Amino acid sequence: MNDRILVVDDQQSVRATMEDALVESGYSVRTAESAEEALKLFIEGFDVSLIISDYRMPEGMNGFEFWKRLKQLSVEVPFILMTGDLTPELQEQTMAAGIPTLIKPVSERDLLRMVDLLLNR
Repeated sequence: MNDRILVVDDQQSVRATMEDALVESGYSVRTAESAEEALKLFIEGFDVSLIISDYRMPEGMNGFEFWKRLKQLSVEVPFILMTGDLTPELQEQTMAAGIPTLIKPVSERDLLRMVDLLLNR
């Protein structure tokens, strides 16, 4: 059984690029364009091995708020936060929470290295 990954990003091009790279590496991928859309999946019982979420999305909750909501729902899966602007405050929050961070634009090599590491491949 291959690992299933959820990619959450408001930019369709980012979702598509990441999905292509992950699928090519043998992962099953589902995408969502907002944290709210992704959260609904979990409320409906969706199961994944890993979540990759953008931090800054123009509408609704950001990626860190999404992570906190998942914790409230007792969703315990590895989580990667992507951001194009890693402020000292955000870095402090992610480090304290133990959330690995990727800086956008994310290279395919860095993406796959972190995913493989978190999924013990």
